[in-house]
Amino acid sequence: MESSVNKTRRLSIRASSEEKELLAQAADLTRTTISQFVLREALDAAEQLLMDRTRFSLDDEAWQEFVDRLDRPPRELPEIRRLMRKPSPFDE
Repeated sequence: MESSVNKTRRLSIRASSEEKELLAQAADLTRTTISQFVLREALDAAEQLLMDRTRFSLDDEAWQEFVDRLDRPPRELPEIRRLMRKPSPFDE
């Protein structure tokens, strides 16, 4: 994320006194404001969550196994073939 972008949107959250104090202590340790600290940590968490759900990494051996399985011809699944021959209820 670009930190020099002109920020025009406000994000508000509610926190207890204890939660705000905890955030203030963490912000002090990182020499940032509470807003900067919360935004940075929330963005890091959001990016990690999205990466965990949209990307995966494999070592060379696992990657090759993955590619080999993708390259295999599809298995015959008689149940699926039979299902696909049935008329769709949406065609009526």
